[in-house]
Formats: sequence, structure tokens, C-alpha cells
Amino acid sequence: MLQLSFLFKRLRNNNVLFGGVIMSFAAWSAIFMTLIGAISGAIFGTISSRNKNKTINKKLIIKINTKK
Repeated sequence: MLQLSFLFKRLRNNNVLFGGVIMSFAAWSAIFMTLIGAISGAIFGTISSRNKNKTINKKLIIKINTKK
């Protein structure tokens, strides 16, 4: 039992106990900034592609109507 407690103390001191979750503020902020950037990029990319499709459809409708 003494060896086990020594092992946990050693792991806790090395920040390995929870898979190295205890990281520096810079590392956490970099991860969150990356996630925020990816999410916002996905949202705005979807919005802009929808707007692009609408304008393309409008141009096609105008072309079809002018040919008649």
C-alpha cells in the first residue's frame, strides 16, 4: 500500500495522473481559440455558401426569363 501511495504522489507531482490535463494557460487558450475558429469558420462558411447559391439561382432564373 505504501508503494501505491508513493506512485500516486509521484504521478500527481508530474501532472500525469489525469492524462496531463493540468496544462498551462497558454496551451488551454490555444486549444480554445482553435476550436472557436473552427466552429465560427464552419458557421460562416455555411452561411456564405448558402448566399452564393441563392445569387447563382437568381442569375439562372433571370437568364431563363430573358430567353423567352
